[in-house]
Amino acid sequence: MNITFIGFSEAGPAFADVMIRGGATVTAFDLRSLDPEKAADQRAHTARVGARHSGSMAAAITNADIVISTVTVSAALSVAHEAAKHLKQNQVFCDLNSVSPETKLAIRDAIGPSGASFVEAVAMGRTAEGRLPPLLLSGQFAPALARDLGKVGVDVTVASTEWGAAPAAKLLRSVVVKGFEAVLSEALEAAEKTGAREPLLATLADWLPGVDWPDFSKYHLGRMQKHGRRRSAELRECAAFLETLEVSSGTTKGAAQRQEEMASGQNFVR
Repeated sequence: MNITFIGFSEAGPAFADVMIRGGATVTAFDLRSLDPEKAADQRAHTARVGARHSGSMAAAITNADIVISTVTVSAALSVAHEAAKHLKQNQVFCDLNSVSPETKLAIRDAIGPSGASFVEAVAMGRTAEGRLPPLLLSGQFAPALARDLGKVGVDVTVASTEWGAAPAAKLLRSVVVKGFEAVLSEALEAAEKTGAREPLLATLADWLPGVDWPDFSKYHLGRMQKHGRRRSAELRECAAFLETLEVSSGTTKGAAQRQEEMASGQNFVR
């Protein structure tokens, strides 16, 4: 089975590693490889997991059975339009970006003229300590892709053959997880200014036992500082989705702003 990743930064290599060990041949194309200052690092990043490096999207897609897009929220649709120029029948294009159901449908429509099958996919969790999050799929061709990915070691579930089920579940999960990160960072920043950090963490342990709150806080604050811009973009997708359902999105928009601030260093919390 030949699998191609478009975008190969964090999620791509983690999934590729599992797929290669499961018997798949993996090829990767990332725009960083077109930047002379980043190309060598990107090739090395690809080689570390045993994937083949491709210097162009067209070459990466040519022999693929499955093409998986793991780019960014803002680039997901434009990448689909570009990929559609090179896709053909009997190939599957799987979008694994955390975008709204509406954007997933726009991606489906962009892929449609190529004749390739389209599947919506989302990662329902985080990649950490060598553990992959399960994938949730939806759409007409989701069951077939689930069987194929299962054969190469990926934990995958079909939410529905109807469009929109998987991305809706992912965005609503992000409202909770990334929104909670934003609230936690605000509370900890204030706690540091008032000397209340230890009492705060102690009372959180009483509220939610079993969580190592110092380590939990350190991990999530670090994620915000490193990936806050991407998380902010995802939360803005969440807010737009909520508004289509006529659900208030003020809290989610505020969390998006906080994520971006943490990434830019405007608010530093240890």
